[in-house]
Amino acid sequence: MNRAPKLLGGCCWCGGSVGECRAIGMVHKKAPIAGTGWGCFQCGLPNDGAMAIACDACVESGLTSTQNPREVCAGKPGESALRVMYNELGESFDHDESKHPELREQTPLPTDTRLIAIPVMRKDAEECDAWLQSQLVKDGVVKDIKDYTGVERMLANVLGALHANYEPGVCRVCHCTDVNSCPGGCCWVNDDATLCSECARQL
Repeated sequence: MNRAPKLLGGCCWCGGSVGECRAIGMVHKKAPIAGTGWGCFQCGLPNDGAMAIACDACVESGLTSTQNPREVCAGKPGESALRVMYNELGESFDHDESKHPELREQTPLPTDTRLIAIPVMRKDAEECDAWLQSQLVKDGVVKDIKDYTGVERMLANVLGALHANYEPGVCRVCHCTDVNSCPGGCCWVNDDATLCSECARQL
């Protein structure tokens, strides 16, 4: 059975096929629209970092690791196919390295974009989200956000950006519910019941 691709728009490097885009780049510039990009739980960055979509051909050719994208997403990937030219972006947006000792040991990137290859086909994204929930909730106990692995943090961030709608009664970060709350208890901080107090405190 063919899988319907999620609407992401063309590749931000070459403008190519929608169906071939399966990687998202976290650009170290502020997003055109605040609150629609990448952020970081570990150093407290809001979701204001620009994001770019890459096709398989550009990833495999190495273009994404040697050149910045031609354009970036204006709005959340999966909700908007609008683009803004990369050279129109202004303020830089990056991690606080004092809170990321692991970054000091990495080789500096040759571009402003850190590419992460994640599935963006609808069924794949749902399966990836299900795997994440299986890691964060075990035997009815929800993992504390400070104990997330690097992969779990990244997926919680990016899958949140991919999903156009959150399920009421399920925290969009740790996936706790009214029945399976965070250790020590938590409550909803928004009317839609999609963000719990423990995760809101640590964002």
